[in-house]
Amino acid sequence: MALPFWMVIGLVGALAPPGRRSLRVSARAARCLLVPLGLVSLLQGADQVRRALPVQAPLMEGERRLVAGDPAGALPLLDVALAHDPDDLRTLFRIGMAHERLRQWDAASAAFERVREIEPHYARVEVHLGLTLLRGGRWPKALPILEAASARVWDDEGELLLAEALHTAGGTREALATVDRMVELHARYPPGGRFLPFLRRVALQHVLEIRGNLQALLGDAAAGDDRHGAD
Repeated sequence: MALPFWMVIGLVGALAPPGRRSLRVSARAARCLLVPLGLVSLLQGADQVRRALPVQAPLMEGERRLVAGDPAGALPLLDVALAHDPDDLRTLFRIGMAHERLRQWDAASAAFERVREIEPHYARVEVHLGLTLLRGGRWPKALPILEAASARVWDDEGELLLAEALHTAGGTREALATVDRMVELHARYPPGGRFLPFLRRVALQHVLEIRGNLQALLGDAAAGDDRHGAD
């Protein structure tokens, strides 16, 4: 921002060396000259906030409706917010969440994929992308994404989805190993530990049931192989 000429003169006078008396003004006068500059900056900041409010309003209302359990009502508002900034990660992620809750798997995957393109490790985007791809029947694409998420950071839902994807791909033994890690972690870190926030969302009993089902499948497969061998 270009300063008015009188402000420049005031600043020069305030900063001039003692020997150049002709350029100096009193400290009090210099402060008085700088007050309008501060007011201008303050007014400009307030104007920027005012202009940003109409842009943020649809996003905030869309998020409110999403939290309230109305993803269908949230989507039009989130689309309006996205029109203002097509690459806004927060808006894209919320759009993906809305489609996910509506079981619109392809649309949700598209939103999460866009988030991942911009910021690969944004929030839990890999887990949500893996979930929507898996539910949409695209497990070959979901599997490497969930494997990458598992290698990067522990996430309870991501581990169960990885086990599901592995089993779908025919890797029942690998799926069982993934679930075994979850059970082992529970034994090592009892509820309340910082490694187990998932126990509030995924009951250990459910994990044990999944493990039992996988073990039964492997047992049936082994028994079938033995019968074929005997024949």
